[in-house]
Amino acid sequence: MRQYHVAVRSPFFILSILLGFFLTGCTTRPPKPPPPRLHMMKISSLAKQLGLKAWRDFAADILVLSGQRGTIVFNPRLRGIVVDDDVCFRGHRVVITDGRVSVPSGFVARCEERFGAAAPPEVRTKKPRERWHVVLDAGHGGRDPGAIGANGGYEKTVNLVVAQLVAAKLQHRGIGVTMTRPRDDFVELNQRAAIGNRVRADAFVSIHADAAENHSARGYTVFVAHTKYSDASRALLVCDEYNINLSKHNGGRSASRARRLEIIRSILAGSRARSRRLASLVRGELGKATDSPDRGTRLGPYRVLKRSVCPAVLVELGFMSNPEESRRLLRPAYREALASAIANGLILFLDGR
Repeated sequence: MRQYHVAVRSPFFILSILLGFFLTGCTTRPPKPPPPRLHMMKISSLAKQLGLKAWRDFAADILVLSGQRGTIVFNPRLRGIVVDDDVCFRGHRVVITDGRVSVPSGFVARCEERFGAAAPPEVRTKKPRERWHVVLDAGHGGRDPGAIGANGGYEKTVNLVVAQLVAAKLQHRGIGVTMTRPRDDFVELNQRAAIGNRVRADAFVSIHADAAENHSARGYTVFVAHTKYSDASRALLVCDEYNINLSKHNGGRSASRARRLEIIRSILAGSRARSRRLASLVRGELGKATDSPDRGTRLGPYRVLKRSVCPAVLVELGFMSNPEESRRLLRPAYREALASAIANGLILFLDGR
């Protein structure tokens, strides 16, 4: 009788030993670190402390702090905070409410270390120039001539010559340059922006010349991406072509597509503010190089802007349809002056001034 009971119970006995072994083994694993403690701070105070300006995208519920020193994006849908294009404080839950934002302990100190101490531009620690990369896009090309000048000449030629001059000036200053078309070739619009995304450019500048039915229209204009395009929809367009190593932000594992989208969406939100700064600097330099009217910074529906992840602008140098400006755009000295202005604006932007 005893043997019968032992035979019946022995499997349960062995199972209990195994279960105890596994449970004991589980307890030896190191516990997961607790998530960073929420610390609510006034947005205005945080911006002032870091020397940045704050703007809020209420539709997307994203807060951006941006300025000369860098860009910080608080995205409640992303566990972590995007500083420039890197996800910091992974696992931190972002909360934005009543003019306050959640920041982890030591956040301001870490940002100060990353950006460098707030000091005059001449002595501020700068990103080494050799690490900067700019994409220059000469509009039209090949079978697409663009606007035809009132006095002859094609817009595609003006665009290419000016872009080549800008490239030479930037390279002379040690800045890496990629041209979407280095010669008279036709390049699809989506491919132009994709080039900038794949090389992870620091800035994208598309160079064009304008045209209008009113032949008296003149002046230069700088466009940034239109606000009707949400950062979420733009992220969907570029998610798979943007060459960013997201595994380092996900504990070494491949990041899910949803997380990739949120990170890129956050970077796009930060790039909006920086694009306006780039436009302002380029316009300021163009104002020194020409007496043509400044037509301002405008919102444009252009695909090269909508699909670019980095700060991106489209520059209209002048009107090919205006007889006077058309003649000037064909003069080598005038093209040189315009190219110097665009290059100087880019260098000021990259210097963070």
